[in-house]
Amino acid sequence: MATTDGPAPGGARRGARVVLLDVDGVLRHWHDAPVAAVERRAGLAPGTLVATAHALPEYELGVRGRVTFDDWCRATARALAPRIGADAADAVVADWRRYRGDVDGRMVDLVREVAARVPVALLSNAHDCLRADLAGHGVDHLFAHVVCSAEVGVAKPDPAIYAVAAEAVGERPEDCAFVDDRPENVDAARAVGMRAHLFRDVGTCAAFLRAAVASGGDARGG
Repeated sequence: MATTDGPAPGGARRGARVVLLDVDGVLRHWHDAPVAAVERRAGLAPGTLVATAHALPEYELGVRGRVTFDDWCRATARALAPRIGADAADAVVADWRRYRGDVDGRMVDLVREVAARVPVALLSNAHDCLRADLAGHGVDHLFAHVVCSAEVGVAKPDPAIYAVAAEAVGERPEDCAFVDDRPENVDAARAVGMRAHLFRDVGTCAAFLRAAVASGGDARGG
């Protein structure tokens, strides 16, 4: 499995003209404690809520835009209702959906640094609530484009979504630098010609992006 940061075969290339970042696991992280508190208040065993929600077909359907985030939440409540009752299930899902993860401030600083050189965009497997989440975290203005799987109907690692992203940012795949926390998504990006980095921590991500955009000029100039 290819997970190194070097360019795809074909030799040295100019610096990347745009950066594409994954959201969850890179910019935003989900922590157990807030969800555990929701479960505890509802009398559910730890892990029950997320396990139930993610096992539903509506989860993957939502990622591809076949159903909405609200549809998935309603399906989750229906699945929990036999255990705790319909009213309690509706309440626990409403409580749960108020937690929208935590954005890493160090990544926000890195985005600002890189965006001074080249445009930074998002490429995320996400439900149709992604833009609202970004706005709620106060980071939506940092990104030149947002490519959300629910909006385009295809998800990573399908090669089609990388083509959609490259078209959205107006660059060739080989002029894009991509960061994701899943090896299969990194491999797929490299297969279409992008230079790609498997996210492990902010420090190594910063080193990759700084090297990727180092081209002796500002790509915003055309």
